[in-house]
Amino acid sequence: MLSPRFLLLLSVIAMSFTPILISSLTMPPSVIGMYRLWIVLILFLPLFIKDRKHFHAVPLKSILLACLSGLFLAAHFLLGIIALRYTTIASNTILITLEPLIVFIGSILLFKDKLNLRSAFSMIIAMMGALWMALSDFLHTDAIAPNLILGDALTILGTISISIYMLIGQFLVKKMHVSVYNFYVFAFSGTVLLLTNVIMDQPFIEYSSEQWGYLFLLAIVPTIFGIYLQNWLLKHISALVLSVSILGIPIGSNILVFLIYGHVPTLMQIGACMVTMIGVWMFLKQKGKPMEILEEPETGAEKV
Repeated sequence: MLSPRFLLLLSVIAMSFTPILISSLTMPPSVIGMYRLWIVLILFLPLFIKDRKHFHAVPLKSILLACLSGLFLAAHFLLGIIALRYTTIASNTILITLEPLIVFIGSILLFKDKLNLRSAFSMIIAMMGALWMALSDFLHTDAIAPNLILGDALTILGTISISIYMLIGQFLVKKMHVSVYNFYVFAFSGTVLLLTNVIMDQPFIEYSSEQWGYLFLLAIVPTIFGIYLQNWLLKHISALVLSVSILGIPIGSNILVFLIYGHVPTLMQIGACMVTMIGVWMFLKQKGKPMEILEEPETGAEKV
């Protein structure tokens, strides 16, 4: 089985493509989120059929919680994309750094997790690095946000939504097969966004081939190798570890922007990336709960 730490790194790299791909899409946010989820469901249909035995005897409570998790995922997709159209990327990044704090509070309340001093210190370093990166973006951009307050409010709501989604996932993946969890989460989330598009009378198919190409890339790279993979990782790694690791996404995005568009990062951005990487590395290096790799899932669970 591949190392959970390697898969965690792979998921962060995959999710680093998200800002670039979303910025290339002109579709309504709800349409982007809907197709992003349904494309994954269709691609993984053979796997769901293969694992159909795991769908039997799943408690109704677990199904409802998975659907609730899907609702928060849909809210995150919708709010996150809309927020970027009203605020700056810098402000968006600053507020997203609140996610580890929200997840940590939730972990204490729900799972009685504790954070040792070294882990708390390393988490703060990682968050400060991300804030520094956002500040550097703010100082080196001429973009004017059309409605900063609205955009920031939507970003906060989206961050809370994804935090709750991850906490519910950490609880459920230990009680049901990951294929079952992913199916209910993606199907319910996609259905919510489908109904949203119907109510808002959004166009479903009137898009260029280039737009469809970007959409398929968004579904395959950051959704399958990012979100879908991280749902599996919740069986092995705590939600807090995932949320801190996600702070590395802006680093990956800056590297990709340099490789794809040739935009050279400033010294301030490079310094911020180094601080964030050091903080994330220190955090993942800790052995105390909830930083460690969790115990192996029970016999019969899937392998990657």
